[in-house]
This record gives sequence, C-alpha cells and structure tokens, in this order.
Amino acid sequence: AGWIILYRRTGGCVLLCIGRLDTRCQPVPHQTLMRADLSTATLTLMTRRGWLRQNQNLEFELALRLEVVSSLEFQMSWILQKLHHLSGLNILNDCIFIWHSGPYATVNDFRIGRHINRQVNWNEVNAAFGQVILLLSSIRDIVAKPRCVKFLRPSHLHHISIMLVPLGSFSKISKVDDSGFFCQLYSDDSFSLLPKRNFNLALLSLAKYIQDIHWQLKTRDPSLQLPYNLTDKKIDNYVVAYAQNDRTWVVAMKMLLSDLKWSLAWLIKQSVINSVVK
Repeated sequence: AGWIILYRRTGGCVLLCIGRLDTRCQPVPHQTLMRADLSTATLTLMTRRGWLRQNQNLEFELALRLEVVSSLEFQMSWILQKLHHLSGLNILNDCIFIWHSGPYATVNDFRIGRHINRQVNWNEVNAAFGQVILLLSSIRDIVAKPRCVKFLRPSHLHHISIMLVPLGSFSKISKVDDSGFFCQLYSDDSFSLLPKRNFNLALLSLAKYIQDIHWQLKTRDPSLQLPYNLTDKKIDNYVVAYAQNDRTWVVAMKMLLSDLKWSLAWLIKQSVINSVVK
C-alpha cells in the first residue's frame, strides 16, 4: 500500500487530499499474455522483413549507381585518350603533308620536279604548288588571329609585301617588291617566247616568302636554323628558277620544301597553331 498526496489550488485556498493507494493488482489471463507474445513476435518478424526488403532495394539501387559510375569512368578514360591523341595532331601538318618520293619533294603525294629521265606531268606539279600556297596562306591567316597565337604577334607576318592567291592548281603569288603584279605559280608545255618567265618570277617570290617567314620566326627564336641556306635566288647554290629538264631544279625544290617543313615544325612545337586542333 502507498499514499498519494494531491494538491489543488482553488481561489486563495489550498486543499490537501490524502488518500490510501491500493496497490493490489488483478492477475492477467494466460491467453492474453500469449496473444501479446504472438503480436510481439509478429511485429518483430514484420519489422525484420521490412528492413530486409528495404536493404535489398538499397543494395540494388547502389549496384545500379555503381554501374553508371563505372560506365562514366570508362567514357572519361576513352575521352582522355582521344584528347591525348588529338593533341598530338596538327591540322596543317596532316592536311598538307610535305615529304619526298625518291628525288622529288612531295606535297600530299603530288611531286614537284621535272627531270629528263623521269618526267612529271605539269598538272601534278601545279597541284603541288597549289597545296604549298594554301599552306602558306593558312599559316598567315592563323598567325593573324591574336587568340590563336601564343608566341607571335599578328603584325609579325603582315609586313611581308608578297601576296598569296590560293586557287588550287592555278594559284598565284605577287611579284617581289610589286604586290600589284601577280605571277602564275603554274605552267605547262606550251610554247612561249620567254620560256617560263612568269613561272620563274612566281618561284622567286615563293622562295622570298619562305625566307621572310624564317626571319620572322628567328626573331622569336635566334637558335632556329634552316637545314638549307636560302637566298633570294638560290638555295645552297642551287638555282630556284626553273630550267628545262634540269636536275638541279628538282634538288632545289626538295630543299625549298624542306625549309618550309622545318619552319612549320617550329610553329607546331611552339604551340602557335595548336589552338586550331583544340
């Protein structure tokens, strides 16, 4: 038995009630206890099943997310490999490829040269010179864009007075010291009183243009040296102008394109035109 004290405030009076607490309890029926135990066990089982089901759902969702992450990682790895591969490419070097085939210099497999023993059709020679003019024109246009240039200023090639007109196999180039007079950098086997005069003037202008590019690059890198010494009319004592079926002209053209490729390689190395592939 115990006592319980109740306080209640009424107005200004406090009533104190003291009563005896009867602690005697009635016995709980056995069936009631069994039903309570059964309900508890059922609730525990349902709770456990619910957690297991939720855990399975979460594991399945986690597996899906991990699969997505793995797929994205694979795609990222492939993209990085592709980017690394493309970063090593250069659009000008790949689209206008300068190389050689035997004694001839080649531009995209078009040979430049005329030899008495191994004649090359003028259409092929003209196509090769058209590719050369396109390459030089592209270099000049790219260098003229400030955002594409890291080491050269836009004005570095602007002072060159020689003008280029890329027209494929019928390309033209202005005469040295006379930008208003354009020479034809193409030829054929037709008869002329002044054999190849216009064509030879174009060749001299082309050699002068390549020489000027080298001078401009040399202002940025004094250590840059071309493999062959290029002057106004000769390259390593070989005349640039064309002579009928002259073997020396074949050698001169091979040297001239080697110097051009050397300058292009410097531009690529210095990342002057890398912004164009990116």
